[in-house]
Amino acid sequence: MDINLKKVYEGKNVLVTGGAGFIGSNLVHRLVGLGAKVAVVDALIPGLGGREENLKGLENKIFFRREDIADKDFISDILSYLNPKFIFNVAGSIKHSSKTEEDDSFDNRINYVSHLHFLRVLREFLIRHSKPVSLIYAGTRDQYGRIPAEKLPVTEEFHAFDFPDNQSISKQAAENHHSRLTSLVQSAGVPISVASLRLVNTYGPRQNLNCGAVVPTYIKKALENEELEVWGGGNILRDINYVDDVVDAILLTGATDNSAFTAYNLGCFLPGYHKNPLEADSICTIKQLANQIVQIIGRGSVVEREYPAGRKAIEPGNCYSDISKIYKEIGWRPKVSLEEGLKRTKEFLQNQCVSR
Repeated sequence: MDINLKKVYEGKNVLVTGGAGFIGSNLVHRLVGLGAKVAVVDALIPGLGGREENLKGLENKIFFRREDIADKDFISDILSYLNPKFIFNVAGSIKHSSKTEEDDSFDNRINYVSHLHFLRVLREFLIRHSKPVSLIYAGTRDQYGRIPAEKLPVTEEFHAFDFPDNQSISKQAAENHHSRLTSLVQSAGVPISVASLRLVNTYGPRQNLNCGAVVPTYIKKALENEELEVWGGGNILRDINYVDDVVDAILLTGATDNSAFTAYNLGCFLPGYHKNPLEADSICTIKQLANQIVQIIGRGSVVEREYPAGRKAIEPGNCYSDISKIYKEIGWRPKVSLEEGLKRTKEFLQNQCVSR
């Protein structure tokens, strides 16, 4: 499918929640480059990656507000002010809790309750104004929980039953409410296109190296010439996407009319193209990832350790996704290999240091 993104987004009003975060800010930069009129909402909650510096250079090109999407009055006002054609809901947390009550409460508030409030206000706005809109939600492969080996590569039809932590549950619940929104708005006679993208490990420019995700954690360790720990042998498989590929998927999906709620996997594995996961450019073991980062950064060392207390309990095991659906329906597949993506990330970080 050949989609002219500039033609789709140029001059259109776009709302990006979580737009100062890692993925959100990269999306905002692309949208501005496409000529869209962008409003960004981000609560800048400490530890979640949202930073105003991620939007550097766009100060006079976007509308930015530091607000929580759970603030119903503000969301109602921004929707009325902007009247968006596209909404990209990429707000949320990727922290994997250690099963404490405090962690679970935080995760529920960020990944579920805030989205519930946001979607209620959005539903009222769309029905009241009979406003057609395209809404994309940033989900996660964590929604699949632990996946039996015979179910890999995992497809969108897999129903999770073994959730390692609360994030898996809260993100799935939020996706369910995006699906429910679709039904409620359409039943009121208002056209709406809604899709969820189940993201895998994503890395690249503007990512907070202290966010706790595996790739930035290893990059930071390598830059500081420290040890990159791989736990339990480091043989767990992961598929990994470079952020530019993820932004492509978000924009292409937003430009596609989904008359019924649709979920798409991101990732790397295409049955028919790949006979086994390691044939895909960006599927690797954790140990292979660590070694490649050390090689590209040129510093650091890889060491094997036992799982720290509490971490093995929330380890989901091997996970790689079948991307046949989004490839067939939208034409998306990742273009940037892990090696190339890591080199681009290193270059971005070096340029960032020089400019300071």
